[in-house]
Amino acid sequence: MPELPEVETIARALRRAVVGRTLTRFYGYTEKLRQPLDAATINRSVKNRSIVAVARRAKFIVLTLDHGGAVVIHLGMTGSLRIDKSPRRAHDHAVFALDHGEKLVYNDPRKFGLIKFCPTDAELKILLGKLAVEPLAAAFTPAYLAAKNARAATPIKTQIMKQEIVVGVGNIYASEALHRAGVAPERPAKSLTAAETAALVAAIKDVLKESIKHGGTTISDYRQLSGREGNFTRRLRVYDRAGLDCRHCGGKIRKITQAGRSTYFCEKCQV
Repeated sequence: MPELPEVETIARALRRAVVGRTLTRFYGYTEKLRQPLDAATINRSVKNRSIVAVARRAKFIVLTLDHGGAVVIHLGMTGSLRIDKSPRRAHDHAVFALDHGEKLVYNDPRKFGLIKFCPTDAELKILLGKLAVEPLAAAFTPAYLAAKNARAATPIKTQIMKQEIVVGVGNIYASEALHRAGVAPERPAKSLTAAETAALVAAIKDVLKESIKHGGTTISDYRQLSGREGNFTRRLRVYDRAGLDCRHCGGKIRKITQAGRSTYFCEKCQV
C-alpha cells in the first residue's frame, strides 16, 4: 500500500507536471472503487477547468481547480497514477484528459482507491477535516505523542499506526522508525520514557523525510508518477529483512505479527 512518502512523492511530481494544465474531459471505466465512481458528474465538474494547486493530506492527493472545487484521489492499496499518451492498459479505471493530448491515468488492480469531486471547501473539509495531525508537521511533538500514550496499553507499533493519533505512519515506516529509536514494537505505549518518546518522534520524521528524498519504497505495486520504483527500498534497515543481520548492531532481525500486520525488529538493539 502506498504510504505517506509514496503519496508525497507522487504529489510533488504532479505539482510539477499538471499545475497550470487544463482538464478537457474525464473518463471513468468502472463504478466499483472504494466509493462508487460517478464519472458523469466528475466530467461535468472538471471539464475545461485548470489545475491551480496540488497538495497532500494524509494519503489523499488534492487537485484544486480554478473557480473553486477540488478533485480528491486516494490510491488505496494498489493504485497508481501516470501521465502519458499511450492506449488504455489493463486496470486503467479513470482518465483525466489534459490539454496538449496527454492523460493523467488512474490504474488500480484491486479497486480500493477513491476519486471524488468536492465542489466546495466545506465538502472538502467534511472529507478531510477530521484527519489527525501530520507526522511532519510542527504539531507532532514528543509532548503530543506522550499525551496520547499516557494511558495506552496498546503496543507502541500499533499505537503510532492509528490514524486518529497521527496520519500516514504506515506499516513499513512504523517498523523502521521504532528500529531507529531503539524501541521494541511490542512495548506498551504508556511504558515509553520521555527520552524514548522524543527519539521516536524524531525517528518518524527522519525516516519519512529520507524516504521522500529517495522516491518512496517499492515492495510490490508502488510506482512513482514516472513509472520508476521507489529507491528507499534498498535503505530499509529492518522491514522485510527477517533472519538477516541488523545493520546497526549485528543482531538478528525478527518478524512477528501485530494487529494482522507484519512487524520487523532487531531483538538485540530494540528494547
